[in-house]
Amino acid sequence: MIKKVRRDPKVGGSLERGSPTTRGRQWKIGLGLAETIAGFVFAAVAGYFLIAARDLPTFNFNPADPGTAAFPDTMGGMLLACSLILAAIGIFRIRTGIGNTPVVISEPLNVTGAIAVTLIYVLAMPYVTYYAATVVWVPLLLLLGGVRSWKWIVSLTVLTLLLAYLIFELVLNVNLP
Repeated sequence: MIKKVRRDPKVGGSLERGSPTTRGRQWKIGLGLAETIAGFVFAAVAGYFLIAARDLPTFNFNPADPGTAAFPDTMGGMLLACSLILAAIGIFRIRTGIGNTPVVISEPLNVTGAIAVTLIYVLAMPYVTYYAATVVWVPLLLLLGGVRSWKWIVSLTVLTLLLAYLIFELVLNVNLP
């Protein structure tokens, strides 16, 4: 579907897509501040996983097996390192002004909705199982992202479930909650 492009005199003649009502629902944030906030949020998530992984065994009876905690420790450590680098880049942008361009979020309710749906998904998964939660989560995220074709929604949901089943259940032999 091709949307009509029109000139908006309030934006100095620049091109704008979509309806004129989206202008009132936009959020603007500096790139540096966005990177700093995202870096610290991801660092907190990494910290949570690193702390939670402390309860897992670090070794098994098989000397070639690194232990159950190896995977969350590795992923948490990499996420922590990358998120701190992202926060440092954001702070650098704020302090120097280099590359600190404004970021426009045109549909802030969709962004906050996607965050809320993902948090509910994570919290509900232990009670309703991974597969049942994913059947609801993927279509909601796609709808919030602007996908309206039911064929795409159904096929991407099935593909997500199929890949998770193949990777975790068959290849890694890990039962999902």
